[in-house]
Amino acid sequence: TAGGAFLAIVSGFALLPTWDKKWLPSHLASAINCNYEYFKSTFFSPARITNWTRLKSPAESKNSDVFDSFNRYINEPGKEKTELYYSIITTNVRITRNLNNINLEQDEKRTEQVLPPTKKQQNRLNECLGHYNEIIHYLPVLNPGIHIKIMDSDNLFSSPFALNDAQLLSLEKLIIELKSMKGDMEGLVSG
Repeated sequence: TAGGAFLAIVSGFALLPTWDKKWLPSHLASAINCNYEYFKSTFFSPARITNWTRLKSPAESKNSDVFDSFNRYINEPGKEKTELYYSIITTNVRITRNLNNINLEQDEKRTEQVLPPTKKQQNRLNECLGHYNEIIHYLPVLNPGIHIKIMDSDNLFSSPFALNDAQLLSLEKLIIELKSMKGDMEGLVSG
């Protein structure tokens, strides 16, 4: 039995290896792109999305997939591993959480009159989109086959709702996370 188990493990590594070093960049690009779609749908749709959980679930699922792939990647034998993947993955998870918080808060405001964002709020949202668009340009390096719909900053919709104080706090966190991710992506792609 021990000999059979040993042969099965050795043959698994020798004959049928599926190294996540190859798949991790693709999973990461998919997770970031999914969050980008979630962000655009939240803030740059012609009308407020009412079923935002249909965007939340795939984003969280992709985050889970990339984290699982990272765990397998770290345990693979071979060369030294980069920790930039971990930093980008955890940043992407925090971005999803901030988007969730903004949407949850918006659901709580449903009984109130929906007002458009202030000029300052819209400028911060546009800044967020600018950071996201810079990050998105790195994704084809990670996954050449990825399909991305980049939102042109010249054809922006105004956000369908004004942000309250809790949402503004989440938006400020989002900007910090996007700046951090942009730096990590530059390091990952150039390194």
